[in-house]
Amino acid sequence: MAEARPEGVRQVPFVLYGVGGVGSELIRSVVRARELHASRYGVRLSAVGVCDSSGAVCMEQELSDATLAELVEHKAAGGRLCDFAGAVTPGAHESVELFLPRISEQCSKRFGAPILVDCTASDATVPARKDFRRDDAPHTVGHPMLHTSILHA
Repeated sequence: MAEARPEGVRQVPFVLYGVGGVGSELIRSVVRARELHASRYGVRLSAVGVCDSSGAVCMEQELSDATLAELVEHKAAGGRLCDFAGAVTPGAHESVELFLPRISEQCSKRFGAPILVDCTASDATVPARKDFRRDDAPHTVGHPMLHTSILHA
């Protein structure tokens, strides 16, 4: 279920690739800074999809803070997203290079043009990021150090 948003606060959806150390800390930082982002910038950064090489979690609404916390705990305990409740997994012969763009496209159809945040250390995400460099597609951010500066500015 989506969290309540104060009136006048604009939702800024994002899809996250990678939920290791950097991606997990990014999620925790976004959740901790909710009040600051709303009061100072008038925005709510909303995770609408979270992916790793094994699967993705994306719902009809933004992922709640409670779901994000559970997801981070699951990953910290050594879990894979494919084993997380409600996760979508790649098809039998679908590579990560095909799976990630498919998930991002689904999120785009539901939420407009989300920001695509890549916190992986993998070249497997490059095709997905290139696929979304169109005018009607999500904005792409591909360097973990840049993500931190954007979200804490």
